Amino acid sequence: MDKNRERDIQIDIMRDLGLVLIVLAHVSPPGIIFNLRVFDVPMMVFVSGMSFLASGKTNINVKDYVISRTRRMVVPLWFFLTLLFLIVYFFKIDALTNMLTPKKILYSYLMYSGICYV
Repeated sequence: MDKNRERDIQIDIMRDLGLVLIVLAHVSPPGIIFNLRVFDVPMMVFVSGMSFLASGKTNINVKDYVISRTRRMVVPLWFFLTLLFLIVYFFKIDALTNMLTPKKILYSYLMYSGICYV
C-alpha cells in the first residue's frame, strides 16, 4: 500500500471477519454458525481483490509476484513442517506418529492433502 494512502477500515473489517470464518471452518462449529461460514474463502478472494485495487498498483510482474509470495508463504510453511516432523520423530509423540509416513510427509510439503490439509 502506498505510504501516503490511509488504510481502508472496511477492508480490514472484512479481512478480519473472513479470517474468523476460516478458523471456524476448521473447528467444526455447530448448526447456524457452520452455515454462516460457508462463504469464507470466496469472501477472502473478494477482499484480496479489493485490497489490490485499494493499493493503487497498476504494473505487477507476475513472476516477481509468485516468487515474493512463495518466499512469504511457502518457505515458512516448509520450515514449520520440517520442525514439526522432527519434533514428532525425536520426541516420539504417539498421538502424532501416524503423520510420519512418506506419503503424508510428501503430500504435506506439496500442500496436497497432507497432515495440515485434510
